[in-house]
Amino acid sequence: MEANKDLIVKLIRADLKHNQLILGLKKASLDAGAHYIDILAIVARLMGVRKGEVSDQFSEVYFSFMEKAPDYPVTDLGKELKPLAKECYEMLVACQKVGDTGLEPVTSSM
Repeated sequence: MEANKDLIVKLIRADLKHNQLILGLKKASLDAGAHYIDILAIVARLMGVRKGEVSDQFSEVYFSFMEKAPDYPVTDLGKELKPLAKECYEMLVACQKVGDTGLEPVTSSM
């Protein structure tokens, strides 16, 4: 999992950026439609969670960070979101350490 840390943080940051857009459109009363891109499933898999076994706790932690994205400045590359993405990653790791189920090592790429 540590080997995938940089990739996971980049994916989380991309999802945070996506949520800035979607929630910003919603705040402006524009219909963003159903644009869920399911990066959570990719992040979970890279962190060793078996497909279909993402715990409620893991999901709640992830989505709690997604809700914070609009509180950060919107920029082209989302650099301001990097600390939030790293914090999300660390919380997901902690979530796994406190007894999350469905873990298995990821030995190959998706």
